[in-house]
Amino acid sequence: MREGSACGWSERECASEGERGWGPASRGKVTSAPARRGWGSAANKTMVVGLLTVEIHVSGSQSLKDKRMVLRRIKDRLKKFNVAVSEVEHQDLWQRAGLAVVTVSTDEPHADRELAAVAEEIERVEPGLITRTEVEFLT
Repeated sequence: MREGSACGWSERECASEGERGWGPASRGKVTSAPARRGWGSAANKTMVVGLLTVEIHVSGSQSLKDKRMVLRRIKDRLKKFNVAVSEVEHQDLWQRAGLAVVTVSTDEPHADRELAAVAEEIERVEPGLITRTEVEFLT
């Protein structure tokens, strides 16, 4: 064990390692990267969160397992898009499902195109399942 510190590191080693975000001085601490330069102020950049709510009717489903298989197939196909997908409604019903699809973009038209492409992909993968869609934007 080294002298000068309870952990065996010298005070100089602890200080220099802690500044870099690793070593004994940084245990349990969350460090962040230095701020990037040239990004401009937050007032110049906007962030748009697009939410697509899709209601689905799975008529051929005889159990929750059947419904989950269909939803898993849809979710797997949506991985190629820059979106997050979750089942948010009707988890206990066999033939109904509510999916929420979320994307984040710098402008609303791009987010709208992305969510429209997602709805088209769902219709292409499982034709006739979509009963209702709704798009919302948070800015």
